Formats: sequence, C-alpha cells, structure tokens
Amino acid sequence: MKERGSADIPKIVNAEEGESAALRDTRPVMKITRDLFSASVEGDLSAVEMKRAELLAICNRNDKVAPLNESNIWKLSSWFYLGLHYDVIGQHEDSKACMEKAIEQCIESSDDILHVLPTMHMTQRNWLD
Repeated sequence: MKERGSADIPKIVNAEEGESAALRDTRPVMKITRDLFSASVEGDLSAVEMKRAELLAICNRNDKVAPLNESNIWKLSSWFYLGLHYDVIGQHEDSKACMEKAIEQCIESSDDILHVLPTMHMTQRNWLD
C-alpha cells in the first residue's frame, strides 16, 4: 500500500517553481468561484454581488494581455461557474444564458474536460434547443 503523497500523485507547484500554464489558467477564476459560493452559503449578499461582478469582468473582458488560449479558458470557466451558481440559487434563465456563453468558448477538439462540462450540464437540465 502506498503512502499519501507518493510519487504517483503529481505535485502542484506555484508559478515561481515553474507551474504549467494548464494549472495556472483557472486559479483566479476558481478562487473567485469559491468565494462566490462561500458568500452565498453565508448569506453575504454584498460579497455575492462583488464576486459575480468579478466573474463577469473576466467573462466580458477583451483580453490583450493573456494569450488567447488562457483568455479563452478563463472566460469559459467564468461563464460555466457563474452558470452553476445561478442554477443552484434557482435563477435558471440566468444559468442557461451563462451556459450558452460558456459553450461559445468551447473548442470541440480540446481534450480538456472543461470544454464538455457546459454542454453536459445543459443536456442534463434539458436546456439544449
């Protein structure tokens, strides 16, 4: 039996240690998403609005700083998690609109599971037209 932390489990390193772009891409989005869901659970409405605004800012930015693939994955992640948030709180039309925007960011030939999740969610909710 292997111990926890064995060599079979890849170590996630930070940017200074040579973190790969794939690991770095969604971290800001994931932190905002985690904060959004935490604020929702805690009933902190001002924090909820702030975190939604932060995700929307990523969704709608015309990014000339990040490479296209990083900008795309940030937007895809932001739309997807914002859509999940709206779905959880019962705002299904807003959720559907976010999922549709997420699907617009998807690349069919990608081997990244994130590019399939919005379509899977909409299929499960029977929202695909």
